[in-house]
Amino acid sequence: MKVLVDFNLITLGTGLSISKYIADCEKILQKYGLETNIHALGTNIEGEWKEIALALEECHQYLHEIGVERIFSSLKITSRTDKEQHIQEKIDAVVQHLK
Repeated sequence: MKVLVDFNLITLGTGLSISKYIADCEKILQKYGLETNIHALGTNIEGEWKEIALALEECHQYLHEIGVERIFSSLKITSRTDKEQHIQEKIDAVVQHLK
């Protein structure tokens, strides 16, 4: 099933900056061939549900392996049966209303 996901990851006990960990996860998401759009408070991911789940599991596993003891992630997931929707289409729809 094709889904769009808003993924937010926070490492705990690693200091104030978590950009290195976000970049590590972005590399993992790219390895799975997922479409991503990093934004200020998270990452939008487009792809098959199973592949996204595997990629996010690998993100957690990798971060634990390099010493991150605690990770908090939140997901918002949307799916549709009437049509396939892409990240950019959702952005474009809002921009169109701004004109």
